[in-house]
Amino acid sequence: MVQARAPININVQVDRVHCAPWGLSGGHPGAGNQVCLRSGGKEIADLPNAKVLMKRLDPGDAVTLRAGGGGGFGPPEERDPEKVAHDVRQGYVSRDVAEKIYRVMLDGEGSVNSAATRLLRRGSSSG
Repeated sequence: MVQARAPININVQVDRVHCAPWGLSGGHPGAGNQVCLRSGGKEIADLPNAKVLMKRLDPGDAVTLRAGGGGGFGPPEERDPEKVAHDVRQGYVSRDVAEKIYRVMLDGEGSVNSAATRLLRRGSSSG
């Protein structure tokens, strides 16, 4: 977020807001880009095509740009559990995402709980 400390003019042109990157070979779609304005105390998040042309921001107003991510490749529940655990330790994904999306259970130390992961993945394949 960038907050104006003095009157400024901004010009923002961002693509891939409403058309998120797709996944391949069973991968999930990624997140789209996002532009939000705070102007006059009001939040404006649904900007047409994320285009903001010559908008004046007054002191206290702000603009937030969020970069989306690419789509996934392959079914997430088939990713190597050790790689998922590494991603959690690195802060790339949360424990909640590891469990719900990748179907990987971690113990209190952040290591893969192999038995629980097998059960979780077995349950996801049956529907």
